[in-house]
Amino acid sequence: EDSELPANLFAGILAIAYKFDNLMALFSIGKIPTGSRDPFALRRAVAGIIRIVTHFDIPFNITEMIEIFKSEYAEFEISQLEKYIHQLLHEYLSLLLWKYRGN
Repeated sequence: EDSELPANLFAGILAIAYKFDNLMALFSIGKIPTGSRDPFALRRAVAGIIRIVTHFDIPFNITEMIEIFKSEYAEFEISQLEKYIHQLLHEYLSLLLWKYRGN
């Protein structure tokens, strides 16, 4: 079940910032989910970002966001995080399409 969305745009932006910070911080220290292991709920964080961005129609460019903030974290392979987010975005959109088609 999906968690409740933030009540307004400001709360949504704060929630995105918090989730994105967790993603950047954990990837930068090598805490990357593998297979079914996701002890820090990063899949849920990405899903939350996607839901908030789509609900409030917030422009959000993953690559730009990572580039802007990467200097604040320990150096890590940025492409891993981009790939991870894109994979989850693809899964989310596939599920929406499946639901839309009435399955």
